[in-house]
Amino acid sequence: MIARGCREGHLGTSHWRSKRQTFYGYASNRVSKHDVYPTRRILAVTNVKVNIWYGYGHLEEIEVQRSDQQLYKFMEGDFLRLHLNDIEDMLFLVAQNRFFNLKGEDIVHLAAALRMFTRRIVIQKCVEDFQLGVESYQKKLNISRTLTHKAGIFDLVPYTAYSNPQGFIYLDKLERNRLVCSHELYKFSNGTLISVWDKLKDMLNNLEMGYTSVMPRKRWSNLDKKRSRIMVKDIDR
Repeated sequence: MIARGCREGHLGTSHWRSKRQTFYGYASNRVSKHDVYPTRRILAVTNVKVNIWYGYGHLEEIEVQRSDQQLYKFMEGDFLRLHLNDIEDMLFLVAQNRFFNLKGEDIVHLAAALRMFTRRIVIQKCVEDFQLGVESYQKKLNISRTLTHKAGIFDLVPYTAYSNPQGFIYLDKLERNRLVCSHELYKFSNGTLISVWDKLKDMLNNLEMGYTSVMPRKRWSNLDKKRSRIMVKDIDR
């Protein structure tokens, strides 16, 4: 039921009765066997064949004349296979009322089908944008567990750089070696980040002033200094 509701929402027919929705879903998925993707502009709609069921007129065949003066045929289910410029061309013809050779009721069904398709792709685009927004939001949240442990980090010197993934070793409240990665800073609490920031900043300042008594057992290389400055700036951001 959920999947069906989502599909009907995507088609823009959720306000229709069930039989009409079912027929529209079936009819809009019927496609021609031949290729319907020319790049020539549509100049006129020369003929339309309509099949009406449950109050909905499905376009069995649409014959158009393109800029090469040739006639091309497709059906309503082919709309997704056409270039969007083709839909725009036909909507432009509707707006200009240039269907002189078509019956009035055929014009009504053609215009309705074009509006339905336009509504469909607009709804699908909105749904896609919403889904992308949700995925982006979920990524910003602490959905997955923070990577704070990797094999072998217990033997490393605290507050030294870690290469893969990029980060630093820090001491947690239980004085255990833990890993803080640059790409996961948003997952850590402010207290942890402030503690790491303070320690790295103190070490950098002491190095610049020539003090080494508070430094870790490992001697910092120029690369360590560079990485620590980057980490400090990342935490600031």
